Amino acid sequence: MSAEAGLSDEQRDAATASLLSSALPLVLVFAYIALAVANTLVMTTLARTREFALLRLVGMTRDQVLKVLRIEALTVVLIAVAVGSAVPLVPLVTVSLGLTGSPIPSIPPLLYLGIVAATALVGAASVLVPARFALRARPVEGIGMRE
Repeated sequence: MSAEAGLSDEQRDAATASLLSSALPLVLVFAYIALAVANTLVMTTLARTREFALLRLVGMTRDQVLKVLRIEALTVVLIAVAVGSAVPLVPLVTVSLGLTGSPIPSIPPLLYLGIVAATALVGAASVLVPARFALRARPVEGIGMRE
């Protein structure tokens, strides 16, 4: 028997409205944080245009520079997932103990994987897309750019 089986239509509507009213501000906060992180990654990647030009001048191809950046982006994403999963553990365990008596917090695996996938997508796109633009210029022109 499901948890919603004993609820009337009005109670279900109220529960849905309550969920939406509390989830919407969280979604907006997370969207703002993702935008701020993406902006920072884009700006730092574009600031490295001279570095990319120097790598190209010493013999690296565009694909090799992009491969290095993919490895950097993967490293940043893995660290972000590890830290982002470890930091909230203490508060989550505390809340879980208070609410359920179990120290294991309950989060749907698909929700967790969705958050990780969104983090990876934002991180990778914020590094690799501006890098492609930065690598369009000829290396001789890129090395002469000032910051």
